[in-house]
Parts: sequence; C-alpha cells; structure tokens
Amino acid sequence: MFATNHTKRLLSAAVSSLVLLTLPAMAVESKGEIAPEITMARGSLELAETLGVNRIFRSEEGFPGFTAANDVAKSLLRESGLKADLELKYNESGSALYATLKEDPSAYFRMDTRTGDFSFSKGLAKYSDPSDTKGLPGKDEAIDLALAHLERLGLMPKDGDQLVVQGVGGVGMSAQDEKGIVRDFEKLTSVHFGRQIDGIKVGGPGSKIVVHLGQDGELVGLHKRWIELQAMEKVSRESFLKEAEIKERALKHLQTEWNKASKIVTVLPEPGYFDDGKGHIEPVYFVQATIQHELEGGARDADNQNPAPYLGVIPALRYSVADLRQLAPATKAPDIDAGPNAKVRRDNSDE
Repeated sequence: MFATNHTKRLLSAAVSSLVLLTLPAMAVESKGEIAPEITMARGSLELAETLGVNRIFRSEEGFPGFTAANDVAKSLLRESGLKADLELKYNESGSALYATLKEDPSAYFRMDTRTGDFSFSKGLAKYSDPSDTKGLPGKDEAIDLALAHLERLGLMPKDGDQLVVQGVGGVGMSAQDEKGIVRDFEKLTSVHFGRQIDGIKVGGPGSKIVVHLGQDGELVGLHKRWIELQAMEKVSRESFLKEAEIKERALKHLQTEWNKASKIVTVLPEPGYFDDGKGHIEPVYFVQATIQHELEGGARDADNQNPAPYLGVIPALRYSVADLRQLAPATKAPDIDAGPNAKVRRDNSDE
C-alpha cells in the first residue's frame, strides 16, 4: 500500500517478479505519433474505499489576517535569535505578505494571503564561509530539536498524530580551494515532516513542514504548508471509480505524460490521500512506473543507464475538485533560498 512502502519499492525488481499486462504501442491519432508500449502488472487493485481511504477534507481556515501574520513573524525572529525587525507589507497583487532585511536579503518572511502558508529564514550570512558548520545536529537530535521549535512557536498541528517524519537531510555548499579542488561543506540540517491520516500517508505539495537547523541546532529557517482539516462526510461507494476505470485512467495518464517514451513499466495503482496545497485533500491512486526512452541510433536507456522512476497521481473519485495536475497557479510560498552554491541533500531512509 502506498501508505507504507511506496518510497522503498524498487520498481524494476518488483515488476520483474509479476505476471504483466502489456498495452502495445499504438498510433496517437491527433499527432500521428506512436504511443509508448506500456506494461502493467496483472492482478486486482487494493481499492481506496476498501482500505478506508474514503474521506475528503477541506481547509478549516486560511490566511489568519495581518496582525496574526505579524505575530508569527515576530515569534520566528525571537526563536531564531535574530535581533531585527521585519516590516511586513503586501506585494503588488495582494497575494502575499513579505519582508526582507536590507543587511541580509536571505533573511525574510513570506506568508500567502490565500492559504496562510509561510516561509521564514533568519539569513545565511553566518553560513556563507567555505567550512562545515560546527555543532550540526545528527538525525535523531535534529528531529527532537525541530519538534521542540514547533512546540515553542505554537506551530504543531492540532492533531499531533498526523505529523510524521519523512526524512532528514540538509543544505550543503560547494567551493573551490586555492588549489582549484572543489570541496563540499555541510551547512544546515533539514527535517522534513509530512502528514498521515488514519495511518495513510498524504502525498502532494501540501501537508509539509520543513525545519532548517544550523549551528548547535539553532533555527535557521522554517517552511510550513499545512492546513487544519475540516472533515467531510465519508464518500459513498458510488462516488468511487471502478477498478477497470482506474486501470484505464492510469494507462492513459502514462501515455499522456510520457508520449515520447519508448517503453513504460508500471505496477498497479495504489490508493492514498493527496493534498493539493490549495485546501483540498482527497482519495487518489498513485501511479508508479519506470520510463525508458529510445536514444539516437536505436539504443535504449537500459544500454547505458537505468530507466527513470516516475510517480504520478489520478483521482479515485468521479467528481474530484482537488488540483491533481497543479495546472492552476500554485500558492506555495518559496522555501529557504540558500544561494547559487547551495546543494540540498535528503536522507529518505525512513519513508
């Protein structure tokens, strides 16, 4: 089930041990191109409604207002130890409140006035030198420190059981020494939190909190894209797509997204929840596949590199309102900007 094993699954190994259903290459009438050959594992789906993935959620609240946003900014300044004032103002379109420091443009606060999502950085001037940051916390300590920061800031979700650690990584920097040798330096440790509902992990751009930690575990940055939920009634069985429809939509989704691929191998769609970051959480099916392209001269990816993994999403409901394709303008506030030399690392071993 997507809730527990989607990030650990090695698709090529999993698929090779299954009996497969192949959708042969076919002409795409609108363009006269040849659609990729798609191979899907045979078998029965785990249906969302059977596994209890049968509720929809809407945002309980969005933008808290100027005064509350200003209070959040001030509390972040205090928690990070930054002795400065950030004067909030609306951007030209009115879609965000923001402030930056003249002395260090990498120090900022920004809140989306539609969703209440926000990002904060105390600034990276202190971390700009080519050296490893002293006192960077390890994985377990970083998780404890991140939770402590959220608690003191009053930013813990109302239902603490929904908050799960997705991974611990960080931000690094590359610099060239006097001999021309490029060296990598560890600058920040980052704790990535996600959401689970009734033990089912939530995918999508929403339901994310990222805490960036620096020297001795100080708070350097925080990004929060998390809505409190207003539970709706359970979805009736008649509202869910049938198994045959789900498989057909998964195949069409792959054909549309990867119409120039030569071959696609996919496991059966897996049920889960999806947060579109715009106030909607709904049951969906996640589509996992490996994508292979034919290179010049007829060579395939497998001749010189591994086929690329892909994770997509299709609706589980007949009448879905969540933005699964993210075609509308996103409301995501920018995450911490560590500059042009920044390198992000991520340890996903816990996913």
